[in-house]
Amino acid sequence: MYRFHMAHQGLATLALACQPAAARYGAVELNRQGQIVAFQEKALTPQIAGCGSELVNGGVYLLRKEFLDLIDAGKPVSLEREIFPMLAGTELFGFATDGYFVDIGVPEDLQRAQTELPLRFPI
Repeated sequence: MYRFHMAHQGLATLALACQPAAARYGAVELNRQGQIVAFQEKALTPQIAGCGSELVNGGVYLLRKEFLDLIDAGKPVSLEREIFPMLAGTELFGFATDGYFVDIGVPEDLQRAQTELPLRFPI
């Protein structure tokens, strides 16, 4: 992902996870160069990824220092709802991966993550 980020020289690169049911998350649309061109809530059609499903924001980001200039000091901001959509079609790239993904935003999956993560990534 780091090599991809450096090669594309965008302001940000998002790790994208292949998910068969992206309705829970919304989907990310990529062009053939790996640039994120749109975010689609509850999208229904698979995007180009080679994963046979839709791409969702995996919650891991690589950011250039200049990215921080987009955030107003002292003001709460949502990267996902405010900053990333503003960059779509310009300096925002997506790195599709089939690596482990679990959304800890709901109690059931948080509990699942607490069980699975130590087994997958022992210390």
